Amino acid sequence: ATSNGLIGFTGYMGAAIAGLPLSLLVQSRGWQSGFFPALMSASFAAAILCLPLTHVRTWQQRQSRHSMSVNPDSCENLQQNQVYTYI
Repeated sequence: ATSNGLIGFTGYMGAAIAGLPLSLLVQSRGWQSGFFPALMSASFAAAILCLPLTHVRTWQQRQSRHSMSVNPDSCENLQQNQVYTYI
């Protein structure tokens, strides 16, 4: 019970304090010159940080590549037109 209370308190305080920097920015510079440039900057930074993930292979791609690199002639388990869908 004590650990749950401490973790809950930390989460609630983090959520309460999270809006403070953005509210100070909006109050000092306004919506047009404060909030929207900050929003665009954060979106751009997130897109840049996600760029290295574009060439990451899925687990299944890594496994099929590993099985082919071990013995390229033993690919009976791979079908030519097999499509994988994930939900």
